[in-house]
Amino acid sequence: MRRLLFAAVAAILALTSCGGTANNNGNPTDSPVASGPPSDAPNQTDTPNQTNDDSAMSDYFPILTNTNYHYESPAGADFTQDIYVTYTNGNIIQRRAASAKVPTTEVLQIQNGEVHLIYGDPNYYFYENITTAEPIMDMLLLKEPFEQGQKWTQDASGQCEITAMDVPVTTPSGDYTAMEVTTKFSDGRQQEEYYAKGVGLVKTAYTTNDGQNIEISLTSIDKNAVLTVPADFYYPDPTQDSGFSKEERDININTNCDLVKLFNGQMKTAGAAGYVWLPGSTVINSIEVDRGNDTIILDLSDNEGVSTQDGLQAIANTLGQFYGVSKVRPTANGGDYTTADGKTFGASDTLSVIVEADQAVLN
Repeated sequence: MRRLLFAAVAAILALTSCGGTANNNGNPTDSPVASGPPSDAPNQTDTPNQTNDDSAMSDYFPILTNTNYHYESPAGADFTQDIYVTYTNGNIIQRRAASAKVPTTEVLQIQNGEVHLIYGDPNYYFYENITTAEPIMDMLLLKEPFEQGQKWTQDASGQCEITAMDVPVTTPSGDYTAMEVTTKFSDGRQQEEYYAKGVGLVKTAYTTNDGQNIEISLTSIDKNAVLTVPADFYYPDPTQDSGFSKEERDININTNCDLVKLFNGQMKTAGAAGYVWLPGSTVINSIEVDRGNDTIILDLSDNEGVSTQDGLQAIANTLGQFYGVSKVRPTANGGDYTTADGKTFGASDTLSVIVEADQAVLN
């Protein structure tokens, strides 16, 4: 619930799977021990998935790939939350915190015995790797040594303290012995978070400034999880006013997913209408997201496979909606793109994304 500051944030989105290192360069700033953990909880032998080498920190704040943490609350579905690590980059972790209403992208930096939240945006719900983006905040979430009395300033609004060790905690996922971290906010709110060794955050007890008490507890851990993401694939259709119809597909995104590889696979697979977006040997080389200019630079291997403007427009509509941009600039191996009818797309030429009005915000 890292953090209720951002709102109660819920359900992980699960047919093509992908892996590897992402080729996207998007930058949104341009542009328990006790009774023991549950049987499916991560344990200290699960080192192949572990990305954090600091033993003390990884005990209480393990970063596991392809793993979904699911939390629920008696206060209702709005406080249900799923946490999924989408990308890792050295000591930088990007994760998706999703509630029934608000998906939130967070970037964490883990170093020198501290965990800092350096990016948190409930309005940013896209899927490219932003671990190299410039930090937009600095919130200190955890700080070693882990011992009672340890204090730190979270940010301008909160003061944190480890107020107890070895606290018995009962959750739907099991019983734990946990470290209690209490945060007092300048506006009168307070929360207690409970971290169990080998598992991480298992419970949050939150008191609002009007005295309301909310508890959110770990319900389950899925160690072989993916995000299932809906995507619309547009194809030319002269019977439609827009000139395009769409096919709805679910695509699987796992930790460190290569989105270029994913879309190459999807666009070489014929749709229900028989349309193939990338015919022959044509492939996508790269997808560069320029948030500052609301544009994707789409580099294809050649300009022969997708030789028509309608073909380019179908790809632009599909990727533009998925990435949430209004313009796509096509290139061929880094150079200008020329279609069969002689239309050349230079450095300042883009395709405007054409999608249904309720599916994207266009300039």
